[in-house]
Amino acid sequence: MEFKYIAFSLIGILAFLFIFAPKFRKTEKEIGQLEAKYVDALRTYQKSKNENDLDNLKTLGNRLGTLLKKKQNEIDDMITRDLS
Repeated sequence: MEFKYIAFSLIGILAFLFIFAPKFRKTEKEIGQLEAKYVDALRTYQKSKNENDLDNLKTLGNRLGTLLKKKQNEIDDMITRDLS
């Protein structure tokens, strides 16, 4: 195999990554931010044991699970496991 075929293949792969990486990076950033908010809500709920904090925790957990493409029963299990 000639060097130019290898070089063009690498350039094609880099171009593909350059074009499509921002889409994947955006979702990754959203998941990271939601995880941070979820952990903060969990800490807040564990300190206060307030129903409003529990509702906030469940809402954030549902949004996080949806972004992670989990089923509803998996999301509920995740929240229950984190609360115990």
